[in-house]
Amino acid sequence: MGHLHLPVNILPKDFYNVDIYKTFTGLVQKYGIDPRNLKLEITETAIMEGLSRQLILLELLRNYGFELRSTIFFRAIIIQNRL
Repeated sequence: MGHLHLPVNILPKDFYNVDIYKTFTGLVQKYGIDPRNLKLEITETAIMEGLSRQLILLELLRNYGFELRSTIFFRAIIIQNRL
């Protein structure tokens, strides 16, 4: 049987009203979920304000094991900031 992958859409307001890192890491620990099975879907509008802070947060989530899905524009921002 294959692994179940669940997409989770993160709204722009979530970046400002919720500690996303603490929330997601806490939930996967609490319920024994492999973070690689959650696909965090993020639009560029969710990170445009406070870009450097948001990119650090996304990198922390990625390093924890979450897969990040995004638009092409957002991917270009991440690639550019890694150079």
